[in-house]
Amino acid sequence: MEQSRAQTPEANAEPRFALNVREYVLLAVGYGCMVGFVRICSLGFVGYLTYEVSSSLDQWYVLRTVFTLATLALLAFVGAKGRFKLGLKSMIAATVCAIASAIVFAVDASGATRPFIAGVDGVASAVFMYTWMCLLCNYEPRVLVAVTLPGLLIAGVIVEGVPIVGPDVGLVLAVATAFAAGACVILVDHDLSSCASDGPFDKSARMRVPWLTVIMIVACGFLVSVLYGVAEYMTWLYDWQPNYVVFVIGILAAIVATAAIVLQSRNWMRIAWVPLFALFALAIIFSCLPARSTVQVAAGLMMAAVFSSHFLYWLVFPALFNKLEIPRACAVGVVLICVNSSLASLVGDALGAALPRSMQNLGSVAGIMAIAVAVLFAVAVVVNRNRVGSFEESATAAPAPGEGGAPDNAERIEADAADVNPLDALKARLDELGEQFGLTPREFEVAMYTVQGYSCAYIAEKLVVSNSTVRFHQQNIYRKFDVHSRNELIEFVSAE
Repeated sequence: MEQSRAQTPEANAEPRFALNVREYVLLAVGYGCMVGFVRICSLGFVGYLTYEVSSSLDQWYVLRTVFTLATLALLAFVGAKGRFKLGLKSMIAATVCAIASAIVFAVDASGATRPFIAGVDGVASAVFMYTWMCLLCNYEPRVLVAVTLPGLLIAGVIVEGVPIVGPDVGLVLAVATAFAAGACVILVDHDLSSCASDGPFDKSARMRVPWLTVIMIVACGFLVSVLYGVAEYMTWLYDWQPNYVVFVIGILAAIVATAAIVLQSRNWMRIAWVPLFALFALAIIFSCLPARSTVQVAAGLMMAAVFSSHFLYWLVFPALFNKLEIPRACAVGVVLICVNSSLASLVGDALGAALPRSMQNLGSVAGIMAIAVAVLFAVAVVVNRNRVGSFEESATAAPAPGEGGAPDNAERIEADAADVNPLDALKARLDELGEQFGLTPREFEVAMYTVQGYSCAYIAEKLVVSNSTVRFHQQNIYRKFDVHSRNELIEFVSAE
């Protein structure tokens, strides 16, 4: 990790995160290669660079999962507590390690080097995922949809195509995807400023989160992956062939419905979890029916839910982080730990091994999952309803077209106007602080919008500048006030 460097005005003369054709291609290709590489190496390259019998309980799989989760936890901790970030050298090192792990595994897959390679590959994969989610957090939902959909197709071609071409060509493709995953990040965000530490995930950030959506998407994705792991452990997926027509229809329905909600619904942050939940619920319902055809439909729906959840993480969570403007360096690491499919598979294997013989059938396990989903849904509703703070409504409702991410404070301001106008009080306080700490006129304008909870996109629209220019001014404000994040700035001004 390298210490974060302050951006210069020259570096932000052009909008860093304004999407053009070159950047769009780099994002779509790089994202697709990252997902493809992480997927094939999560299976220990078995079936890709070598053909041997393996399971999620083998040495490679367990060690790689441990190293991946440990690295993500470290990145989340450093992002919350430190003033460090992943930099260019870190990304280059991760790319080299990813390429080397594929080459060494292809040359010597006997097991002698496997523990070491598992650790190296786990760390590299964690850095890839963390960096890419931090990068995607800088883009508006419509851009994320435009990038992740073709990226998903690229990842699908990689995952399904490598076993067909054989180990030799597969090695070339694995190396190429690892290189592309790292190189595209560097070309888009040269110094990885998107990974800069932005403070802890504190109370002011927690009260802006739509917890119902977050908990339900994480829970549904994790539980359906656990169910899939149990099905693999019990060999149900081999004894009861999935209905692949249902599989394809389920994937298309969940992804298209979620993308449509994100793009079209004003309250998308509150309801983005519904398509994945509906797909998982259907899988559970059909799993409880005894007929062979219904079990095949259940298997198809279950596999579709697993596939869809892996994709939807990369659309919904970056879109949420972009709109909510919460500290990302910590939140990204935590989210990637919670949605880790390798961890879910390990849990699924463990559950399958622990079940008594009387419950070793798909209907019994589906019943357990139904109870778990019901409990988590109740918890999510309670957590979502009992949030505290003035940001509750402004954070969970998406802006109307043309508002650019602005929280709706009009009613609150009008209600307080009879006593004292909070904007006048805030302006007076910032005037005083501006003179004390030497804010420029533009920094004062950015600070006024920032402490009110407005997003970078909204501030950029109001001031007719780029998002990266707003971020540059915010970093200068943080430095002058000796704070490290938007939340600390709000607390500093409020305390003063």
